[in-house]
Amino acid sequence: MGLPTVQKHWLLQPVSRWHLILFLFVYSGLSQQSDSWLQLYRSHQIYELKRLNESGAITDPHWRAFIEALFMDAADSAIARMAGIYFETTDAGLKEVIRQRIGQYYYARGYYETARRIQMDEAFVRMLLAGQQKKTRYGVQIGAFLHYENALKFKRKWEDRIRDVKVINKIRNGSRLYVVVAGGFRKREDAERLKEQLRSEFSLKGYIVQY
Repeated sequence: MGLPTVQKHWLLQPVSRWHLILFLFVYSGLSQQSDSWLQLYRSHQIYELKRLNESGAITDPHWRAFIEALFMDAADSAIARMAGIYFETTDAGLKEVIRQRIGQYYYARGYYETARRIQMDEAFVRMLLAGQQKKTRYGVQIGAFLHYENALKFKRKWEDRIRDVKVINKIRNGSRLYVVVAGGFRKREDAERLKEQLRSEFSLKGYIVQY
């Protein structure tokens, strides 16, 4: 014999309330963390953010990607990466600092009207960043070499076992590197999955790169 409808509903209520409380607790914790990272950025403590990111203390993937972009040598690549983050994150504070950073990028290059519109016009920002985002690809760096011949040799070693392996040029600390990259994805999450697959199947320690 089934329980009356009212009694069934009463039995479910504690579970629903507990799930709601748990959700609010987790959301509140993430929000507080995000606020602390935002405060560090606004007080120009970007090296502290870098330290926290490298230690694993930055848990939000979009904040992690933003901090990595702050230290990219190529400004164009950094802006393209921030464009992708802008469309993926729901963090209003992070969106705001991305707009500020991109506005500074255009202002420094003399595009004063573009910089002004970035701060004032959301539709313009989305149109501008959509163009940047289309250029962006995420992959997994599995090797880096000073000489192209060594990079090519490493690529050939893996291309029969890993699909879509390529050699790209990167400038780091003023020096040219030939980086061997697996994959080319529109979304960072897809590159993260490939990174874990390479680690588990081939014991390759890779790093997410944008190109």
